Amino acid sequence: MKWITIVRIALAVVALSLVADQAALSTADELLSRAGELMKSGQAAGQGTAKAIADYDEAIKLLQQAAKVQPPSALPHTLLAQAFYSYPSWPKLGPVERIKRTQEEASLAISLDERDATAHRLLGSVESWSWHWAEARQHFLRALELKPDDSAAHFLWVQYLAITGDTANARAELDRARQLFPSNAFEAPVCFWLRDYACTIEAAEHQSRASSASTHLGARPAFVASIAGAAYVLTGRVKEAVEQFQYGVDHTESDAGSLMFLAYGLAAAKRDAEAEKIVAQVKERIPRHYVPVYRLAAYYGSLGKKDEAFRWLEMAADPKSRQYDPAWLSFLNADPLMDPLRGDPRFSKLLIKIGFPNSKMSP
Repeated sequence: MKWITIVRIALAVVALSLVADQAALSTADELLSRAGELMKSGQAAGQGTAKAIADYDEAIKLLQQAAKVQPPSALPHTLLAQAFYSYPSWPKLGPVERIKRTQEEASLAISLDERDATAHRLLGSVESWSWHWAEARQHFLRALELKPDDSAAHFLWVQYLAITGDTANARAELDRARQLFPSNAFEAPVCFWLRDYACTIEAAEHQSRASSASTHLGARPAFVASIAGAAYVLTGRVKEAVEQFQYGVDHTESDAGSLMFLAYGLAAAKRDAEAEKIVAQVKERIPRHYVPVYRLAAYYGSLGKKDEAFRWLEMAADPKSRQYDPAWLSFLNADPLMDPLRGDPRFSKLLIKIGFPNSKMSP
């Protein structure tokens, strides 16, 4: 009888443990589901908006709770990596902290499940922002191997090829990605880095139509509008450019990056006083928090003020500066808006510092 009693007690303990585990999993699933809803809501609200920031902050709290509640699992950490990667306020979560938090969570997710394709894709993105080109390449290829139907991974892989100067392979991969996935928010920027401005504008317009027809996509991403605006400037359609840049400002609650794109467009339209007013407004923010001074460099470069442009670029490249911006600088090799600065020894020095696999890309 004694042994029977012991066995019954042991079975009861196991049953209670299973019930507790099931309850924890149920709670974690609810937390993950709610966090996912908040991130979608934040994305729809738009970069830089108060609602987007509040939604993401709440989503991150829920995901951190989910990571603690359930047994070790990759999913909460992958979603946390996604939340930090796409966090809707650069002043609140600047590039250095954004890269660090995304790297930590994506790496933890991979340690728990090496076959987590999304974690590999996110890690590929932030490794490229960190100028760790070999590591970025490895993670992008692994993401595509694990999940060949991930449209974001395909376009980000094309972007990696474009910004590192492998333009021939980038164009071939872009054609393939466009056939597989007719509409993607990454398409317009990728076309821009490849200097295919007709493709940039077409992709942005397609994204706009898709967003307008959808009940869940929300507004077209402001960055897509800003990239389209840059393509319009470079093809001489300045009026349309300013309209696109203004859309970016309106849908980000005057984010500094969007404002600098608008200043660039106004300068191209010879509306110098308006442009300078915006630049002064952006500069006022610099002592308080992160500002994408890379965009200030592009603005001054377009005016032919090279010394001023390099002053801001060098600030963006200084790890000791609050404005240190490895993320934007990872696009320096391919960015058409930096063409006025190419050929200057200071530009070549920056390319070498960033360590692009191919730093001799020509416009």
